[in-house]
Amino acid sequence: MLAAALLTLGGSQAWNLYREWLVLDASERERLATQAKVIDDNLSYQLIATNLALDSIRADLPGLRAQDKDRALLNRRLQQLGEAMPAVLELLILDADGRAIASSRAQLVGRKLAQWDYAGAARASANPDTLLLTPPFRDALGVYTINLVKPIRDDSDRYAGVIVAALDPQFLNTLLDSVSYAPDMRSALAHGDGRLFLMRPPRPGNEGIDLAVPGSFFSRHRDSGLTATLLTGIGYATGEERMVAQRSIKPAKLAMDKPLLLAVSRALPGIFARWRLQVYTDAASYALLVTVAAFGLFGYQRRQAHVARAVALHQAEQERSAERYQRLIQASFDGFWATDFDGRFLDVNPAICRMLGYSREELLAMAVQDLETKASAVETAARRAQLMETGQARFEARLRRHDGKTLEVEVSAQYVAQLGELFFAFIHDVTEQKRAQAGLQAALAFSHNLLASMQDGLSVLDASGVHIEVNPALCQMTGFAREELLGRGPPHPYWPPEEQQQIEASLDRTLRGETEDLESNFMRRSGERFPVIVSQSNVKDGQGRTVGLLATVKDISERKRSEQQLAAAKAAAESADQAKSRFLASASHDLRQPLAALSLYVGILKKRPTTDGGKLVTSIQDCVENLSELLTDLLDVSKLDAGVVKPRVEDFAIAQLINTLASIHAAEAEAKGLRLRVRACRFIVRTDPRLLQRLLGNLVANAIRYTDAGGLLIACRRHGGRHWAEVWDSGVGIAAHQTSIIFEEFRQLADEARGSGLGLAIVAKIAALLDLELRVRSRPGRGSMFAIELPPGQPALDQAPADALAPEVAWRSLRIALVEDNAMVIEALILALEGAGHEVIEATSGASLFERLGEDVPDILIADYRLAAIETGFDVIEAARNRYGRRLPAILITGDTDPALVRTMADRGIAVYYKPLQFEALLAFIREATERRI
Repeated sequence: MLAAALLTLGGSQAWNLYREWLVLDASERERLATQAKVIDDNLSYQLIATNLALDSIRADLPGLRAQDKDRALLNRRLQQLGEAMPAVLELLILDADGRAIASSRAQLVGRKLAQWDYAGAARASANPDTLLLTPPFRDALGVYTINLVKPIRDDSDRYAGVIVAALDPQFLNTLLDSVSYAPDMRSALAHGDGRLFLMRPPRPGNEGIDLAVPGSFFSRHRDSGLTATLLTGIGYATGEERMVAQRSIKPAKLAMDKPLLLAVSRALPGIFARWRLQVYTDAASYALLVTVAAFGLFGYQRRQAHVARAVALHQAEQERSAERYQRLIQASFDGFWATDFDGRFLDVNPAICRMLGYSREELLAMAVQDLETKASAVETAARRAQLMETGQARFEARLRRHDGKTLEVEVSAQYVAQLGELFFAFIHDVTEQKRAQAGLQAALAFSHNLLASMQDGLSVLDASGVHIEVNPALCQMTGFAREELLGRGPPHPYWPPEEQQQIEASLDRTLRGETEDLESNFMRRSGERFPVIVSQSNVKDGQGRTVGLLATVKDISERKRSEQQLAAAKAAAESADQAKSRFLASASHDLRQPLAALSLYVGILKKRPTTDGGKLVTSIQDCVENLSELLTDLLDVSKLDAGVVKPRVEDFAIAQLINTLASIHAAEAEAKGLRLRVRACRFIVRTDPRLLQRLLGNLVANAIRYTDAGGLLIACRRHGGRHWAEVWDSGVGIAAHQTSIIFEEFRQLADEARGSGLGLAIVAKIAALLDLELRVRSRPGRGSMFAIELPPGQPALDQAPADALAPEVAWRSLRIALVEDNAMVIEALILALEGAGHEVIEATSGASLFERLGEDVPDILIADYRLAAIETGFDVIEAARNRYGRRLPAILITGDTDPALVRTMADRGIAVYYKPLQFEALLAFIREATERRI
């Protein structure tokens, strides 16, 4: 009896343990198979979408490659398709030599990619619609990937290249990680030939190993001939004892040469760890019970005690078993609850409390119906009836959290009638999985709605030019409703009659296989014309036949309007600048003619003795000099604008130049009662001393002109690691907002005009010509400081004495030929030159001059630039040199300041003297020209 009781007890425990093992094994098998199917469904969808994209690219490729300029369009299309497909890392088109002719990644275009024999595999493929799956390899960018390949054939059905889509390992890793629900889970993807592609979590050294070895999970699955298997054993890649759900991913709608193999597994010790612990515990308990019962055979009296002890131990073990059950439930990563027939919670674990945000006590006071947001009372009752009939079920539900948010879950429920009609359920949070699925669906919706959401107009036409689809942008652009355009053949209502022939010709070229951009005009419903750019490409079917075309329309009205405004503004500015130059040139010439004569008369008067006219002559000369200064400024501006001023850079001491400026302007400063101070230095600078003196002279003159009390300082100093020449004054000063305009031509800030308004403009132009930095600092009522940068120079090793000048050449009487058509100027010139002892042969034109000269060669020819009719001084000089020799000295006198004219004078290499004419300066000019000939 005791033995029977022991056997019964042992059998009962063994049966319970075996049933628990069966339930645990079946539950884990179903769970792994479900997770594997989730990945299979997602990945099959991505493979089908990628195959459709490759077919679309291959069908459009001949049209897209029709012209070289569409290479950028092809790259842009690959980039847009790649961005719309999350599983694709990059898209490539390779020619027959394996060179990338287009890519969604610009750095791959033009490179020869030979990591895998694309050509051999593509040529070997009997069916061009078969999607080729490459073994995993590391591509040109260093990414370990698998490529999906479609061959390209030319019109003669010869191999012409491939279209390649590289799978994105990061997306696939995320997909594999999405099904992980236990720490010992492992997911992997392998090529159909057995080469391992990805493993999550990764294991160092396993990348690319061959799984096609006898006895491996891969070989057992492949040899079974099934698309889905669930196996247990030792993993070849990990060496662990695992339960593996495997699926061959090769969608039925897709022709693939090789499948992808998916494996989702868990370690067997992890699955049955707690069950084995209970087996060991129950076995120990049973062994102990048997031992106690055996010892009870030695005596009846002790038997009762031993039985009582065994019962007590058994009860304690049952309590420990219950405790282990609670520990298992408490430690589960998934939520757990137990409910009665009415759905009231009897037990919950911490995981479900964390998921829902309730405490254990709050949940135990609630029912399942209080949490479900998706199922009605009728649906809940029907589900409960089905569960009671089948014993177990798996379904999705939506639960309300404590904070009001919704949680997407997968429920694995079991009904146990023997325990009093109790329901047990494990709840797995699938919120992230749902979010990932929603992302995939959104990506698919995006790709479907991409064309409809374009801002540019879009139209799809069949082979006869009839609209089969238009997008809202085109309707809004033209003002025609979608219904008015669909089914309409050419000419379309938005084609202007005057553009119809051009648009139809472009349409015909596109249908013949060309791809082009057409700039034309379209017409709105109101009749208004507007400029557009139409990009057209033909659409082909699977046999390469043109079945229609796709046209995108971009409204370029704003661009055209901006171009017209810019052209008008440029023309206005150029016209104003030319008018200014013409005005200055004309005004300068007309002013200089009488001023030239007046200057010569003043020079003559100064050389003649006078009793009471000396002061009057001096006043006249001052007026002439002031007017001459204005015209000289105009001339300098013209020279600088013309670009004929060429800096002559040399090393020199700045102190000498500053002292010279002080001596020149000392009298002027003293006349205004100003104190002129100099703070010299020993700097050696390197620039053009003549231009720098003019620049600083203008600054000093400007300071004196606008300073009524106090004084000014000319100094040089070192600041910020550079040398600077500075001019300080205590004058009226300049407001901060006006310092940017004082360097403009004819800009004067004072109420009463002083000077020409060109001095600071000349300063700015010289500074720019010498590439020197110019700074200004000023305060109204306190004065101003102007500073110019001084480039450092090198002191000369040996310098000749300053007074070591060449001996003067003795002056001699000259025979001067003079051509001038202004009677006042020619009379003054004759009077001045003959008074200096020279012989003058004057004329008003070149012909009359040569008639008077005959064969007698003059010593020098002086000609005004502007003569009567269309003759110029240039013409007279050139004719005289052809007649009397190319070395004939010649001087051109002019009052023109036109920059183009100044540049022409310099290019011809003729000496030029500008009006007004200073008597002594003119004589010196004549002397220099004739001595140069000697």
